[in-house]
Amino acid sequence: MAAPAVRPSKRDVIVIDDDESDNDQPAVKSSKIEEEAVPSPEIVDLRQKLNQSEDNLQNHATKEAELRAERAEKLLDSKQGVKDKKETELEEKPTERSLEEARRGADSVVIENLELTEQIEALKNEMADMKKEHEEKLAEVSSRLERAKKRAENAFSAKVEYSREKDALKMELAELKRSTGKTNSDMQLKVTNLTTLLDQERTRASDSQKRDQARIDDLTEKLVRYERGPLPVDIDHPTNIFQLCSPDSDESMSYELAREKLFSVAMELDGESLDDKLNLRFARSPKLHSLILLCPPCGAIHNMIGIIGHFLSKAHRQMVSAQNAAVSRAAFNFWLSKLQPESAAQHVQYGPAVDAATSTIPVIDLTDESPTPSEVRDETEEVDG
Repeated sequence: MAAPAVRPSKRDVIVIDDDESDNDQPAVKSSKIEEEAVPSPEIVDLRQKLNQSEDNLQNHATKEAELRAERAEKLLDSKQGVKDKKETELEEKPTERSLEEARRGADSVVIENLELTEQIEALKNEMADMKKEHEEKLAEVSSRLERAKKRAENAFSAKVEYSREKDALKMELAELKRSTGKTNSDMQLKVTNLTTLLDQERTRASDSQKRDQARIDDLTEKLVRYERGPLPVDIDHPTNIFQLCSPDSDESMSYELAREKLFSVAMELDGESLDDKLNLRFARSPKLHSLILLCPPCGAIHNMIGIIGHFLSKAHRQMVSAQNAAVSRAAFNFWLSKLQPESAAQHVQYGPAVDAATSTIPVIDLTDESPTPSEVRDETEEVDG
């Protein structure tokens, strides 16, 4: 009788794939193979080796997975460290920027403090200079005031002395009338002589009072003009030698002709400048001391000092030549007459406009010896008293 057939048994086989899976672990596939019913010793040995290899492979796969997991964890820690470092740097940058801005602000404050310190020192120096200047002016004014007081005291003393002499003469006349026993003719002669002397003393006292009053009036007028200031600049004043005219007008003359005439006068002065001559003439009769002239072409303002010099200057000559203009004949003749001798100046015709203008110009002679406004007030009050 035949032996019954042995059904082969089935066995699970694990297949490890070399390709990595999504979770970085080797893929393990299981499959079932049929076992033979009676394995031979070789097969058993092979199966043992296979099982050993599978175990080794399984251990190797497990270690590899652990290493990969460890590397992934280290990489994650490294990325987290980089991230933390970047976040720390991002947090520190605003702080550094704020510190830098604070340093810059502190530097700007220091610079501003230095500038303010320099400005304060400059203001202190300026105040010191102004104080020194005011002290000098105060000393000068005090000196002038003292001189004015002395002059007023002398005038008052003279007035008192004249009054005493007059009273003494009156007493002497009365005594003569009471005590004399001479004839009427002698008495009349003495009375006449005493009356003459008395009239002379009265005249002297009256002249002194008139001089004092004239001095008071002169000082009062100077005070008014000093407080009012100089006369305004008048461009169209008839004596303005700088005013330009049309060369075709009958009342004008060429600038070059006027220049030649002034040089001719300068040749006769033996080296004396025209301005010095003009100033000397005004010192004798300061009729135009307060007149201020404006030069329209140049825009410069001049009084008596420097009028002729500016008129003959190269800059003024170029301005007149550039505008192809002439000068006023009447104004030029007026200033030319001030440079010529009085005998020759009498024959110069200015014209009615210049005559009318010069007749209304006030006299202002504020020299260095002239008192200040406070001196004028004090002297006026003392003389009146």
